[in-house]
Amino acid sequence: MVALFVVTGIYAWRTHVISKAAEKQAEEMRQQRLSASQPVVWPMIQGLSTNALEVVFENIGNGPALDVDIYLGRGEEPIIKDSEHRWYSYIVAGDNKKTTFFKPPVSSDSMGGFVMDLNLVAKLVGKYTLLIEWRDLHISGPFFQAKLPFTIEIDSNQKPLVKEGLVIIEPIYTKSKPI
Repeated sequence: MVALFVVTGIYAWRTHVISKAAEKQAEEMRQQRLSASQPVVWPMIQGLSTNALEVVFENIGNGPALDVDIYLGRGEEPIIKDSEHRWYSYIVAGDNKKTTFFKPPVSSDSMGGFVMDLNLVAKLVGKYTLLIEWRDLHISGPFFQAKLPFTIEIDSNQKPLVKEGLVIIEPIYTKSKPI
């Protein structure tokens, strides 16, 4: 009877260990499935022309990006309330959206063509941050953000030049809720 009790205890303990390993494996598979279907919105600056700062946002992930908020602000950490703002309800996987931000000041030359007013463009010189926030299909979260810092400078030919920094993509924990 004692031997049967010990053997039953060992089986119960091993069953518990196996069930915990199976739970861990199921959670890892769930996280892997979620990661494979998450959207990733990638910003790319096309350039600064006489018309505007042209920016393309591409969803390089596998799922649709929902509630995409795009902010352009001056400085390394833009204050959202002082930023130019664009909003898209969604961007499907593999799709891209082209948008423009502030229009650089232009004037016309003697031939009627448009040229940049370099005195006014000089006021645009400085650091900027493009901030994109989105969420994936899961209604309760998570939210993500991509930051693209860049600077506008005047090159040796007196033309505006945009220098991009590195894109940083990270979750926004303060907006996210557990799934």
